[in-house]
Amino acid sequence: MADDALLVVQIDTAERGEAGYDINEPLRTKDTDWKEYCDYLYKAVEYKISNIIPETYRDKVAYAIAIEETDAWLIPLFDNSCKETAQYANPKERLHYLIGRIDGKKRVKYINTDKKNLDYDNISKDMRKGLKTCRQKSRSLDLFCLDLENKCNI
Repeated sequence: MADDALLVVQIDTAERGEAGYDINEPLRTKDTDWKEYCDYLYKAVEYKISNIIPETYRDKVAYAIAIEETDAWLIPLFDNSCKETAQYANPKERLHYLIGRIDGKKRVKYINTDKKNLDYDNISKDMRKGLKTCRQKSRSLDLFCLDLENKCNI
């Protein structure tokens, strides 16, 4: 691996119940401290993956560990009332719901009508402008960005 190379490992915690993933989920209640919830899951997944990677390369790996799904990172773009995206057990459905509520003309921008799916290319353009907001409301995105900033000396 080149000296300046960085490997980004992206994984969603939504699959944590599958064989081989073996990460215990913290308890979800109405009183859950979502920052602690994110920190716990992030660290548990990071620890598990880092033990697979040879020690000499561990400082060359950045962890994009999305709590539930990466769609959660996009929710703050469409939901001003969101305090922490980890509160949504089904972020993909929440994101679809939020985009579905947008005025028809603007909504078309975010939906790929050929595939009847979200148009992540267009949504990601908005994320570039709203990254600060997304980081403030998504602890797992913030942890990933902090990891990148640290490892890339940004």
